[in-house]
Amino acid sequence: MRILIVGAGIGGMTLAALLKQRGYHPTLIERAANFDHAGYMLGLWPLGYRVLHGLGLYEQFAAETLECKHYEVRDNHGELVKHWSMAPISDRFGPNLSCTRPQLVKLLHSAIDDLDLRFNTTLETLEDNGETVTASFNDGSTETFDLVVGADGIHSKVRQMIFGEQPYYHTNWGGWVWWVDLDQVPPGNLRRTLGCRPLLWHLSHD
Repeated sequence: MRILIVGAGIGGMTLAALLKQRGYHPTLIERAANFDHAGYMLGLWPLGYRVLHGLGLYEQFAAETLECKHYEVRDNHGELVKHWSMAPISDRFGPNLSCTRPQLVKLLHSAIDDLDLRFNTTLETLEDNGETVTASFNDGSTETFDLVVGADGIHSKVRQMIFGEQPYYHTNWGGWVWWVDLDQVPPGNLRRTLGCRPLLWHLSHD
């Protein structure tokens, strides 16, 4: 089966790795030139990272990530509003693990390094042939696939091609995420700051 995955982000590469595990060799296209600007921090709960167990990547992921052991909310003056221990969740289901997005991208990339991954490539058109789909790319080439998967994010070009323009809903929420020095937040502590200012997240490690 000829499979095209549009978007080599976390979703696209995870799907590619799972397909490879089952004997398929999909083609991935990615509009970026590389993974140098792959985003910031993210956290994975046990339900989210269970797919890494299936890919045989969990042990490496766990060794390179930070466990969130405490979660606290503070107001815009820095005063503590609420504190939770993550132990009841982690003891029963597993730890909440956090990392930078580039770390997870690098890990997933290692699982598909022999697949056809094309950077600087965008999808221009899709033509439904009934049993197959013909895709054209920004370099002028065309190829035919049995399945095309849109994994190209919130502003998906694949979705737009299939369903047309869709209304965009803006929540008017905003925030910053950053890493701080070890002495600024207790080890394993995730701090959320709320108030009249934008949302702030802090995560420190041991």
